[in-house]
Amino acid sequence: MSENPFWEYSLVYYSQPEVAQCCLEYQDRYGANVNILLLCCWLGSLGVLIKPKDLEQANLTIKSLDLHAVQPLRAARQFVKTLKPPADELYSNLKQVELMAEQIVQNDLFQWSMRNGFIRNKKFIGKQEFISASTASAAQMKNLNTYLSLLDCGSISEGSPLCNGHD
Repeated sequence: MSENPFWEYSLVYYSQPEVAQCCLEYQDRYGANVNILLLCCWLGSLGVLIKPKDLEQANLTIKSLDLHAVQPLRAARQFVKTLKPPADELYSNLKQVELMAEQIVQNDLFQWSMRNGFIRNKKFIGKQEFISASTASAAQMKNLNTYLSLLDCGSISEGSPLCNGHD
């Protein structure tokens, strides 16, 4: 798979304190797609704002793969986790395959971002003009609230771990 700055960003960002927990809460409570949440954060970290119609298009771009691969893999992994005695090797293998499917989804979203002019090219990512953490945080919050409004689930608060300006 080609180099994907969005994937690299997501691996680091998702490991930040409370980010994974917050993403999973939006996924479980409101049906949010974690990859779309991370896309909102990533684009915001670059100072890029995204509109509702663009988020709907991004979601359509990954809908089939998410529905037919990522979600069933997640459900199988979560089921296997409950088995007694534990099926640790199967769980670990399912987790790896699910992660591979997530990477393909993020590659599709990265390519979508390039096709739709949200980023110019891969070189732009490494040579972006510096934006302050507060500017990045504000852009992330705006993007996330745009997405969450599509899900009818309220707004992200100022101190959310998803809006910390990290990139």
